[in-house]
Amino acid sequence: MVNLNLNLNVESQQLRETTTPRAGHIEIPLALRDHRVSLLPISSRLSGVFKRAKIKVLGDLHGRSHYDFALHRNCGSKTMKELEALIHLAQHCDERTLFGADAIPFPSSVLTVPPSRADLRFVDLPISKRLYRTIHKIGIERLGDLNGQNAIQLQEHPGVGPSRVAEIQQLVMQATAGEFKDLVLHVPFSAADLRFADLPISKRVTCLIKKLRIERLGDLDGRSSVEFLAYPGVGQRTVAEIKHLVARAAAHEFTALEIDESEKVPELIRLIETSIERLHPDDRQIFLEKIGYEDRPLLTVSDLGKKQGVTREAIRLTIEKVVVALRKSWGPRIPVLLDIVRDRCTLGVCPLTPELLCFWLAGRDARFKLSPRMHVRIISELDKAIPAWPNGYEVKKENQDFARHVAEILRSANGHLSFAQVFSQLTYRAKYSRWSVQTFLQTIRRMNGMVGVDCAVPQIPVLHLIAK
Repeated sequence: MVNLNLNLNVESQQLRETTTPRAGHIEIPLALRDHRVSLLPISSRLSGVFKRAKIKVLGDLHGRSHYDFALHRNCGSKTMKELEALIHLAQHCDERTLFGADAIPFPSSVLTVPPSRADLRFVDLPISKRLYRTIHKIGIERLGDLNGQNAIQLQEHPGVGPSRVAEIQQLVMQATAGEFKDLVLHVPFSAADLRFADLPISKRVTCLIKKLRIERLGDLDGRSSVEFLAYPGVGQRTVAEIKHLVARAAAHEFTALEIDESEKVPELIRLIETSIERLHPDDRQIFLEKIGYEDRPLLTVSDLGKKQGVTREAIRLTIEKVVVALRKSWGPRIPVLLDIVRDRCTLGVCPLTPELLCFWLAGRDARFKLSPRMHVRIISELDKAIPAWPNGYEVKKENQDFARHVAEILRSANGHLSFAQVFSQLTYRAKYSRWSVQTFLQTIRRMNGMVGVDCAVPQIPVLHLIAK
């Protein structure tokens, strides 16, 4: 029995290698004889006939008679016609016509993975669960492990069929075309410590960050977008926003630049105007009307609500949302520059006025769209700790005790002193020992007419007595 099987195998091998079969028998071109029939686009009936006839490659058909297959079960006239059509295609057409134009199932098509994509992990690639289980059975982890293999070698593994082979080959083609170059996120080292709380992210990304339990941008390094898509409520828009965020971080948009001290305030104004331009048109209009244009009167929250047809609370929430968006639009850059402005005002004991802002801009204000007065109001909205006087000194009959104490200090100094000198002497008194510069400047702004303010030199404002 063993000798008989050996003789049959030898005879089958000899028929496969024979160039010219006997008359009336099937002839398969030599170039196609090693191709597996499981990769052919054939019907289930013909595939079952081949399986029962133990036809694994096209070379097994070479030298066989058509009538050999007619004796098999479920091989009727339709199946015979399909077989004849298949043989005709094999004899007169090329490989791509025979196997289909969209597939590359040929043994000669050796998989070639570019070196730049060889380290891509299958867990990071957009593949089906069936293919992932297949890859796990094969025992490979990276795309480069497929380099040099062909369709026949892949199908030798259990559970790997034509559809899995086609999917693998399509995956390699996509990698070769460069489709997976930004699949894995790479956060630069300079931006790794940026906190998400300081970055301009949407509620969708905020929810994803909470699910991932991460706090800094560097925690995204090496993660794949496929991992994000596995979370509920995360789609392509969320993934695109994360990629855009990392791209902005790589371009150093969120990194505080090492610039000259004289350029820091102009940089703040430039960032603010750019951020305002990026706002939604409706939000931008409400915010600027609340701030007040140079040639228009200030509108209250109630006035804006009536104009927009919404409640005061809706306007207040819109303003609050815009302020948060402006502060985060460039990461920590705007808050850092606002701190510099606050420190300058605090150390110099001087309020932020349009004149002082023009002095800091040093002639650069002409290139900005909004007026200095509007920028003072915007800066005051972005940081309430900055003592801002957009409309200058306001004479009001308030804080009479404070005005009397300031007048006493001025009388002892020939009637005029700078803000810094008055604040220094005032804080020696027990009543004012805990006062901050912000409280001092806010109180001066609403002082009665006993004491006047001279801001001719905006960086060194002066208090003086008013003659009765």
